[in-house]
Amino acid sequence: MHSTAKQILRQRAYKIAQPEQTHTEANNEQAYIEFRLGQEHYAIEAKFLSEALRYRAPTPVPYLPHYLPGLVYLRGRFISLLDLAAFLQLAPTTDNHQRSLMIMSDSKMEFALVIDEVIGRCTELSQETLQPLAQGGQFSHPELIAGVTEDTLIVLDGHKLLAHPALHIYQTVESWASATANY
Repeated sequence: MHSTAKQILRQRAYKIAQPEQTHTEANNEQAYIEFRLGQEHYAIEAKFLSEALRYRAPTPVPYLPHYLPGLVYLRGRFISLLDLAAFLQLAPTTDNHQRSLMIMSDSKMEFALVIDEVIGRCTELSQETLQPLAQGGQFSHPELIAGVTEDTLIVLDGHKLLAHPALHIYQTVESWASATANY
């Protein structure tokens, strides 16, 4: 084969082998999933969410905070539930049978968010389009807010939520035994 043809083919092969940069990556945008808690609309990075399900009643676990109502068994594994409205100290507005679960995880943590309704995938958002939370706002965990859009969509920081110390329950058998000794 002619060396010019080989060179052209080599260049094409190199170009095809390169990872394609999407429009989203080029503009430093991320995909988000929008959901509802009460009357407010929230969004969280889609990269932390694997699926959405209808609400399942959890098996209660003693001595957990009120925002961790228990565990559900899903495809061979137990997953903790996080009632996001209770965690954010919002008033519950929806009956449990009408609520939804969104499975959220990273390499260290996994749980199911209990939410009122999954709205769907948001248009991609960039950090530049987010505004900071208003000073004096009544929000129990402002450190979890990545920002607010112009149309008042509250964007949560998925990484900070997964790493929040209040969601990591470390308890040894000895500490559990001493906590339950009076029961």
